[in-house]
This record gives sequence, C-alpha cells and structure tokens, in this order.
Amino acid sequence: MSRYFFDVHDGVSVVDDRGSDLPDDAAARAHAQQEAASYVSRPGMLTADGGAIIVDVRDELGPVLSVRLVFNVSSSRKALG
Repeated sequence: MSRYFFDVHDGVSVVDDRGSDLPDDAAARAHAQQEAASYVSRPGMLTADGGAIIVDVRDELGPVLSVRLVFNVSSSRKALG
C-alpha cells in the first residue's frame, strides 16, 4: 500500500495533507475520477455556463497523475433582449 494525496482545484485549491492508503496507481486513478465526477452532482459547484475541477494526485515521491473534468454549457439560441 502507498499513501496517495488528492489535491482538488475548483476555483479554490484544497491540499490533501492526510492522504489515503491505496494499493496502486490504478486505485488512485479511480479514486480521483470518482472525486471529479462527484463535483458535477454537488449543488452550487457549477455556474450557468459550467465549471471545472482538477484533482492532482501525488504520493511520497511526487506527482502521479492529474484528472481534469470540464463541464461547459453553450446555448444554441440567441439571448432575447
């Protein structure tokens, strides 16, 4: 088991100083993907045009991977004014 840290950036950066013990990089990747996906379901996290979240994963040796989820909304209709 290795300790992985998941730093989240969604307009505000939250550095993980506790970490999680996981068996390997694949498990860390799945955890980071789940964290990014949960962002979309949290009320108030997205603006009317969308939003973005980045989950940077690191271990004791340094960076492992980064998951970026971008959610964009674009209208096909012109705004009435």
